[in-house]
Formats: sequence, C-alpha cells, structure tokens
Amino acid sequence: DLGNGNTLNDITGTFDTVVVYEGSASLYLNGAGQNGTSNINLGTQLTVSVWVNVDNPIQSSLNTIMANTFTGEESNGFKLCINLWGESDQSVLIEVGDGSTGGKWVTESGLIQPGSWYHLAFVIDQPNQAIKIYYNGAQAPLSFMSNQGYTLQQFDYSFNTAGPFTIGTFPFGPYGFKGHLDDMRVYNRVLSDAEIAKIAQEK
Repeated sequence: DLGNGNTLNDITGTFDTVVVYEGSASLYLNGAGQNGTSNINLGTQLTVSVWVNVDNPIQSSLNTIMANTFTGEESNGFKLCINLWGESDQSVLIEVGDGSTGGKWVTESGLIQPGSWYHLAFVIDQPNQAIKIYYNGAQAPLSFMSNQGYTLQQFDYSFNTAGPFTIGTFPFGPYGFKGHLDDMRVYNRVLSDAEIAKIAQEK
C-alpha cells in the first residue's frame, strides 16, 4: 500500500471543516485549476479510492479526480473523472491512452448527484488487461466508448501509470474538479472486491 509518508504537494485548494466525510476536513476545489500534485510510483497495477461530493449544480464537462496526462484520448496515461466531456451526465469514467489510441470506460449516467457523498474506487490492472470502477463499494458495469472512433480491439493496455499525478485537474489545469474530495487513498496493487467494500463502509 502507498500513502504512509506520501503527501500532496503544492495544494491550491482549501481545507473545509464543514463539508466532511471522514476526519476533520475535506479538500475543496473550485473547478478553476485548483489542484495538488504527487510523484508516487504506482507500477502497472493500482487502485485509487476516494470520497467525492460535487457542487450543486454539477459543473458541466469533466470533473477530474486524478490525471497523469493531457487532453486527447490517445494521450499516454490515464484520467479519472466524473461526467463525459462537454456533458453533465453524472457518470464516472476512466479515460486511458497509449500514445496512439485510447478510449474511456464509463458507468451509466446519473450516479453522482450533487451535494451527496459517494465512494469511488478505480482499478487499473495492466497485466490482466482489466479496468474497473467501484461505486459505493460495488463494481459498476462499464461500457467502452471513444469520441475519436478508436475501438477496444485497438487498445493494448500499455499506457503510462507513472507520476507526477495531478489531483483535481488534468496536468497544468484544465477540467478541474468542483466540489469536495476526502480520504483519497492510492495503492500500488489491485484491491479485492471485499477490500474495496470494506473501505466504502468505513466512517
């Protein structure tokens, strides 16, 4: 597991002691480029666990929880977001690219209602060619889609999972998260269904 001794750097958001899920404060980001950065090494198998509470009304377009690469589906790396690009559909997605092709794994719409806390977990398992999203402790059904016309058959699960990571935006600021993040945990392994369910039940 990671997290012990690993902290966010250069945090430009604010710590809110009123809207909190766990502990004494949550991180509030205003959607306008506020973020934090971290340079931990995740390897090819990773899990990101986080509590989210988006502002009401939900900010249109991507609300980025974590990213290590830039715009464009084919950009080499991954992005963890709420909402499809240009929409307010309240879905959850992982967008990944390998430098030449890419796409997104997306939940159904309407999962993230503004003003409420939800637990999300994102799993990337490159050796086993698996990408998963968990919603309030349970694995969510996902569909693959691409705005650029890429197909799942074109994708080879060989994309960058190294840092630096930006929490709350794409690197250098676009597509900011507007709302609260709490108890973010990053693991350099794939957590089991039971482990993720247990974290989602903690308070």
